[in-house]
Amino acid sequence: MKTVNIFRISALLALFAAALPGFSQNLDPTVNVSRDFELRALEAEKPSLGMEVPDSVTRFNLDFDYSVLSKPYKGAYEFTPYVLEMRPEPDAYRESRLWLRAGAGYGLHPTLDFVWSPRLQGNFRMSVYASHDSYVGRYRNVGGLLSSGSRYGAWDSDREADGGRSFFKGYELQTRIGTDGRYDWDGGCVSYDVSYLGIATRDSVNTRHYDALDVSARVRSVRDDYSYFFYDAALKLRYGVDRLDYSCGSALIPQIPAVNETLLDLRTSFGPVIAGEHAVLVDVDGRVATYGRSLSSHAANLVITPKYCYVNGRFNVKAGIRIDLMKRPDELNELLGTPLNRRKGQIVYPDVYMNFGIIEGALDLYARVGGGNDINPYSSMLERNHFFSAAWLGEGLPLLENSVERVSAMAGLRGRIGSRFSYDLNGGWLFNASAPLDALTARAADVPGLFPSICFAQYQCAFASLRLGLDTNPFDLDAYLDYKWTDVWTKGLDAIEPSRLVGGLRAEYNWNRRITVGLDCESSVNRRGHSGGMEVFVPWYLDLGADFEYRFSNGLSLWLRAGNLLHQTIQRRPGYSENGVNCTIGLSFNL
Repeated sequence: MKTVNIFRISALLALFAAALPGFSQNLDPTVNVSRDFELRALEAEKPSLGMEVPDSVTRFNLDFDYSVLSKPYKGAYEFTPYVLEMRPEPDAYRESRLWLRAGAGYGLHPTLDFVWSPRLQGNFRMSVYASHDSYVGRYRNVGGLLSSGSRYGAWDSDREADGGRSFFKGYELQTRIGTDGRYDWDGGCVSYDVSYLGIATRDSVNTRHYDALDVSARVRSVRDDYSYFFYDAALKLRYGVDRLDYSCGSALIPQIPAVNETLLDLRTSFGPVIAGEHAVLVDVDGRVATYGRSLSSHAANLVITPKYCYVNGRFNVKAGIRIDLMKRPDELNELLGTPLNRRKGQIVYPDVYMNFGIIEGALDLYARVGGGNDINPYSSMLERNHFFSAAWLGEGLPLLENSVERVSAMAGLRGRIGSRFSYDLNGGWLFNASAPLDALTARAADVPGLFPSICFAQYQCAFASLRLGLDTNPFDLDAYLDYKWTDVWTKGLDAIEPSRLVGGLRAEYNWNRRITVGLDCESSVNRRGHSGGMEVFVPWYLDLGADFEYRFSNGLSLWLRAGNLLHQTIQRRPGYSENGVNCTIGLSFNL
């Protein structure tokens, strides 16, 4: 699908929203909408034992409720890309529901979210949903030119071109349209999700049109018996085509005009539950990715995890062994001249989770130990950063590589003080034998400048995280602080370290359930790195934003969102910074 078609779909849905009248029914929403980056068909309640440390974030991280003011506040390194996942309440579809949120503004940030759940009889429920989020406009040219200096600052360093800031025109669009449903019976349920995903981008190097079809199905047991056989199986298939046009860039930049991907994900868990407290389960998970056209390759992994689970009051333990097998391609990629998915991981990893309620309902102690491998499919790297392409590659670097987390360990405390204050404090350590990192890489001598890139490297990380929440109604406050130490800088890797310290604060006041105002800020310290013997860094930033919402009725509200009020050069992804202050205004319907 071309970019103009993505615009047309969004425009048609926006026109439909504008034609809706305002209603005054006293209806409370029952459909929860959330974003979920994982391409895997995993809805099962499995603990995520690997501590992910992503080092870049797309701007599409708008976890939202039925207000424009999203809670809990999501931080810059809590990556939540843009895939709708419906989680309805049991009676959500007994009456018809329609929810729509649409807006646009300056700079051009069209946004639209739509959910319709028809009234149905019996045990079948379904929804139709659509979402669109984008930016169209100028990006600050933060890529500097190479010089005799040994230090490079990733900001507006190309000022000599016009005596001031320089820019390039571009865009970043994402659209998803789909339907999902669920059928329940006594003892289990089956669900499905079919959707289209479209991503379009343009920068100073290439233009992208990515189209994908996702089809997933899941069946699982839902029982309250003390002893029964538990099962949960999910299968997801994605077929995607990525088309790239490099005519706006240099002919010396590596070019992959088109990539086809077929991605198959399997997630299963089954075993006996005994006396309501014990379970002996086996998880069988698999992932297969095959690529065609310009990128001819494949990768696969199979994970078998036998584990014992014990739940008794305040004590919850899950202990198992993860057996991780990988299939790696033998041949070099002829177009890139580099191997793909060649990193070899170990076969056996620990898989342990523990939670103990020190004070029931008020204070929990928890800990996790884990590890594992991931083949990092092409589409997952693209959703990690929508501008990802072969144009990023430096000489000899792989476009795709396996992630290998040798071991990770973390422990924490979470709980509440009274009924209004909540907290979560944790920390730990991990060792990555191979993991993706942002980078800035030089091209050929005839292509000046450092370009955004990616590398897969070995590094260690010590981390700590703090989450705070205060809900006093009408005043709410959420805050977070993340610290990460890595040896990326001290080892001199040709990569950019994850931000050592990033934090955010959000305050919200609701007056008489009619007017809601909010302020938020997010900040990151500078990120250091190396590129070909030079020191490079991405500067610190402070992103200050404000929200306003006026509810005409329970079914209609006007909302306003302003961001980057300090007019800073914000690079959550090195090399890309949207231009200055932005403001978006829109309407929300809940019928």
